[in-house]
Amino acid sequence: MAKIGLVSFQNSWNTINNATRWNLFKQIRTFALNNNVTYLLFSGSTLFDKKTQSDKSVEKIVNKVGLFFKKFSIIFEMNNERILKNKVPPYGLYAFEKGKKKLGPVCQLLATSKAPKSLYEELWRQIQSNERTVSLNQKKFLILICGELNILHNCQNDNNRVDGLRYQFGGGSIRSVKYDILFNPTHTPLKAMYGKYKNRLKYMSERADGRMAFLNFNVPREQKNRNAAFIAYKEGKEIVWKNEEREDWSNGWAMRIIEC
Repeated sequence: MAKIGLVSFQNSWNTINNATRWNLFKQIRTFALNNNVTYLLFSGSTLFDKKTQSDKSVEKIVNKVGLFFKKFSIIFEMNNERILKNKVPPYGLYAFEKGKKKLGPVCQLLATSKAPKSLYEELWRQIQSNERTVSLNQKKFLILICGELNILHNCQNDNNRVDGLRYQFGGGSIRSVKYDILFNPTHTPLKAMYGKYKNRLKYMSERADGRMAFLNFNVPREQKNRNAAFIAYKEGKEIVWKNEEREDWSNGWAMRIIEC
């Protein structure tokens, strides 16, 4: 059985410099190899670099990450203003398999539920045209970045039950999209949205063929319940963590390992 490693960092999302991040990458790679991990799925803003001045420089850094983790299939995010032409938000997500790029950059469209309807429409178009799916090592991932999970609607008067898409664009169901795993890499703690997001992950995993849904985010050092940074569901049921399934936060990062 393949193993997925969900990785989150203990810091504000943009405060660790790249030199420190690369030191953490070395620790993460060693831990993942020792635990026979197949996939590494990183939280949002895996790398943050304001100094890079060109698309070519961004591509060089991104490829360096892909090669560094060439023994794994990985999904990670590079945060830089050059990635998006409209500059907001400055995120680009990438997927690599055996050191080769399979997807990217994928840029976040929604940050909150109050985003313009036109952005919801564009996100739905990308989902339907397979611009948000990637096959890695025989598993098909559907990727929604951070606040893009707001494409789903919660019924607040019914325990935040999810009733489908927030807007309907010509019909269709997001759960009819072909994917094995929904991955929602997030930048910061969910706070008041935590319950809503859990219900959305539950909804996206509700199929009796092993379908799964994951979310992870970065946590500040002062946050007490850091393990809340990982949410995972399989076939509509939440995965309960065990201490031996993770590295602790003492080195500034943690990993949850899940069999798939």
